[in-house]
Amino acid sequence: DLCHDANYYSDFLSIYNENKYNIPVFHCIGNHELEGSTPLAQVRQKYGMPANYYYEDFNGYRLIVLDTNYYINEYGKTVHMPPGHSTPTGTYHLGEKQLAWLEETIRASENPCLIFSHASLELPQGCRDALAVRQMIRTINEEHPGRVLMCLNGHYHRNNIAAHDGGGVFGGNGV
Repeated sequence: DLCHDANYYSDFLSIYNENKYNIPVFHCIGNHELEGSTPLAQVRQKYGMPANYYYEDFNGYRLIVLDTNYYINEYGKTVHMPPGHSTPTGTYHLGEKQLAWLEETIRASENPCLIFSHASLELPQGCRDALAVRQMIRTINEEHPGRVLMCLNGHYHRNNIAAHDGGGVFGGNGV
């Protein structure tokens, strides 16, 4: 939820993304980015994101950024929330394609992983695929201890910390 409409915050995003301290910035799309009229591809371009969900190997860690702004439509198909709308709370999904990508991305990493999402992978009103993700993490961490260290999320405008099977889940006000 960095911006409600990326087109209105172009100057801010330019300074933020290309800061004078060369601090790397890895964005995660929240529900408010989609409330404006900016098309998703343009949001990604303004945020400097290679895709809706992606990973970056950085300083000995694999940073995995998820997109929880998918929902199941009336035809049972997983689709991305279109611009001008906000994903209703309790309907956030990753979808089968992103879940498969996540497992492949974690398993392929030689580094410990940190997973970032907008909607929680822990709270009941968070991502509807949270249980599947936590089971995946549990299984992978049993095979490769410490492969996934923590999941971090934002969205809820309050802090939340929990531990699941040796991995942490941190919901931060500003993640």
